[in-house]
Amino acid sequence: MIRDQRPGAAPGICNAVRIAGGQAALAKRINAAAADDSQKVTQQAVSLWVRQGFVPIHRAVLVSLCVERRIAPHELIASDFREILLSMVVQSPAGAAAVLG
Repeated sequence: MIRDQRPGAAPGICNAVRIAGGQAALAKRINAAAADDSQKVTQQAVSLWVRQGFVPIHRAVLVSLCVERRIAPHELIASDFREILLSMVVQSPAGAAAVLG
């Protein structure tokens, strides 16, 4: 299991849960904003994200939107993916901006 190990920094998902008012509240916000049933999540899924320290990359933008973008999508994903996205910024600022939201 990949775990974000930034020293002294709370994972973005922990901050998102705090902003939303808890894991169940974040799951409820995600489900309300979900375009269809395939995007819905449970509190248990949010709990797993907290334990891992990151959100699956395909959920990052939706989670960010559910906390009024107070947490950016790139703060929610695993550090390995952040490094890839940062390399995209160097190569193509427009392409990375689209990915980061």
